[in-house]
Amino acid sequence: MLIPLSSRPQREYGDSALQSKYMEDDGGPSYWWRDKRIRELQTVFQQRDISVELQHELLNRIGIQEPEIIERFERFFQKHPNIGGAQQTLRSFAESEDSKRKWSWIGKGFATALLALLTAAAGAVITMKPFTIWHYVIWAATLLCAGFVIPTYRTPAMQYYGVKEHECQQQ
Repeated sequence: MLIPLSSRPQREYGDSALQSKYMEDDGGPSYWWRDKRIRELQTVFQQRDISVELQHELLNRIGIQEPEIIERFERFFQKHPNIGGAQQTLRSFAESEDSKRKWSWIGKGFATALLALLTAAAGAVITMKPFTIWHYVIWAATLLCAGFVIPTYRTPAMQYYGVKEHECQQQ
């Protein structure tokens, strides 16, 4: 609903004091789902007594990311009290994200290899008679491992703010 004003407002949308979040919006998806994460991040900034200029610079860079990335940045920011500039902070965060991405990839690869090995073992021991407790242990381990591995391939890949993404954003 639009209502005409009787006079000019004291502060217009886009005024720096208002922190207008949709200023220069490109018309893409709505940002309402990020608001909670951003407010929590701003609370952390205020608790740490970060200058308003540095807050704006960090929010301009990290605020356009997925909520999970914003949440991880908030945790990173809380754990690293010796903040330099925005560039140094975001670069350090990007390096930690790359480490998480690497370990996620290694974990997924290890779990996949373990599932393949257990499946082969389960197939091999089925021909061995008599059945012992070890047959059931291998079969149970195979099913348990499959229960963990298969869902990881059905869920979308986690998004990261690594060095590559950080450098692309700088350009």
